Amino acid sequence: SVLDDFAAPPNGIYAVFPHAKHLPLRVRLWIDFLKHTYGDSAYWR
Repeated sequence: SVLDDFAAPPNGIYAVFPHAKHLPLRVRLWIDFLKHTYGDSAYWR
Protein backbone atom coordinates (compact mmCIF):
# COMPACT_ATOMS: atom_id res chain seq x y z
CA SER A 1 0.00 0.00 0.00
CA VAL A 2 1.21 3.52 -0.72
CA LEU A 3 -0.07 5.32 2.40
CA ASP A 4 0.08 2.73 5.17
CA ASP A 5 0.33 5.33 7.95
CA PHE A 6 -2.51 7.50 6.69
CA ALA A 7 -6.09 7.00 7.85
CA ALA A 8 -8.79 8.88 6.00
CA PRO A 9 -11.18 10.91 8.16
CA PRO A 10 -14.63 9.37 8.60
CA ASN A 11 -17.22 10.53 6.10
CA GLY A 12 -20.75 11.43 7.04
CA ILE A 13 -23.91 10.01 5.53
CA TYR A 14 -26.67 12.45 4.68
CA ALA A 15 -30.28 11.75 3.75
CA VAL A 16 -31.59 14.70 1.74
CA PHE A 17 -35.25 14.75 0.85
CA PRO A 18 -37.87 17.41 0.16
CA HIS A 19 -39.86 18.67 3.12
CA ALA A 20 -43.24 16.98 3.09
CA LYS A 21 -45.88 16.45 5.72
CA HIS A 22 -46.31 12.80 4.84
CA LEU A 23 -43.25 10.88 3.75
CA PRO A 24 -43.89 7.51 2.16
CA LEU A 25 -43.43 4.69 4.65
CA ARG A 26 -40.52 3.24 2.65
CA VAL A 27 -38.65 6.55 2.84
CA ARG A 28 -39.30 6.92 6.58
CA LEU A 29 -38.13 3.36 7.24
CA TRP A 30 -34.99 3.88 5.14
CA ILE A 31 -34.11 7.07 7.05
CA ASP A 32 -34.72 5.33 10.37
CA PHE A 33 -32.48 2.44 9.26
CA LEU A 34 -29.69 4.85 8.30
CA LYS A 35 -29.98 6.69 11.62
CA HIS A 36 -29.89 3.44 13.58
CA THR A 37 -27.02 1.92 11.60
CA TYR A 38 -24.80 4.94 10.99
CA GLY A 39 -25.94 7.40 13.65
CA ASP A 40 -23.52 9.16 15.96
CA SER A 41 -21.75 6.81 18.29
CA ALA A 42 -21.90 7.45 21.99
CA TYR A 43 -19.53 10.11 23.27
CA TRP A 44 -17.63 7.62 25.46
CA ARG A 45 -16.52 5.44 22.51
